[in-house]
Amino acid sequence: MKDYDKEPIIIENDYFFRLTISNKITGVLIFLFFVLLNLTPELDPYKEIMRKAALVMGIFGILFCTFWEIKIAYQEFYNKFFTKFYDDKISFDHIDEHMKFKTEILQKDDLVSVTWALIPYNEEGAGLWMKDIKNKSDKIIAYLTSPLYFLITMLRHFIFLALNGFKFKKYILYRFKSGIIAVPNNKLLSDKDVKFELSSLLGLYTSDLL
Repeated sequence: MKDYDKEPIIIENDYFFRLTISNKITGVLIFLFFVLLNLTPELDPYKEIMRKAALVMGIFGILFCTFWEIKIAYQEFYNKFFTKFYDDKISFDHIDEHMKFKTEILQKDDLVSVTWALIPYNEEGAGLWMKDIKNKSDKIIAYLTSPLYFLITMLRHFIFLALNGFKFKKYILYRFKSGIIAVPNNKLLSDKDVKFELSSLLGLYTSDLL
């Protein structure tokens, strides 16, 4: 039996920069649509004030999506990221919230599930998908807003696919108690019994979004 502590399985995560750019483009397109809806002046003074406010918010949103966390995108472009699979742990390279290169060590004993998706998901937290929501009122809001989440997520899928040269790829999602990480599918990984994560089509429902 191979000793993975001495010779771990190493997979390069080459998607970080494209994922960040696809998120930025998605945000810019949404706010641009918002701006285009509010270009025509209104005769009613109150509606005109609301139109201008919406216009300002849309322009601010475009600038925010373009320049927010630009340093992360820069580091993702110039760095290489790897996931290493050992016997009892997984090491995962990423850029943390302080915009620093970091290697996260995740214990396999904390692994909750393994699924796959068409785009990568990397997020901290116990409640990530709509099905994880415990609070009844939050769950109702999530279900009511799910069509919007679906449309936005499909837009993200399309943009990410375009940045991939319209090549469909499979991303294995490792769900831990502390969050989720994504690894590009590779022949070194066994994905025979891995099921598709339906919740990935609706995107993340983190507590910050509710």
